[in-house]
Amino acid sequence: MWFGTINGVSVYSGSDWHTLTKKDGLVDNRVYSMMIDSEKKFWFGTEGGIGRFDGDSWISFTKEDGLVENLVRAMVEMTDGSLWFGTYPYQRNRGGISIARYEGLKSLPDRVLDLLPDHKSPRELKSGIDSQEKDSGS
Repeated sequence: MWFGTINGVSVYSGSDWHTLTKKDGLVDNRVYSMMIDSEKKFWFGTEGGIGRFDGDSWISFTKEDGLVENLVRAMVEMTDGSLWFGTYPYQRNRGGISIARYEGLKSLPDRVLDLLPDHKSPRELKSGIDSQEKDSGS
């Protein structure tokens, strides 16, 4: 059994306890959520980002990698294989949902922008008088 604690992930084998911490590769010792995905990888939502453990090695994802915030309180895998991470704001009106696929993390605003058609650069607004009108003295 695995337990997320404020001192890492405590693992009980049935007879012995072992604790995984930052020294082992966990991104942060304060663990708020845990999940095993459909590919049997362990995910840990911590105060410092997300840690993924495949049984051999760790990968960490933080705000620098695309999370909305580092404090991850909730995780769920959707039927399409995407992973949703609920982050808690350190400041008011921050935090939100980050969505990940195995090829990388993207925040929800980035995903929405990807769905919109390409936009051209904003057009400059003309002044009240057309430049041709101004030259002709009209």
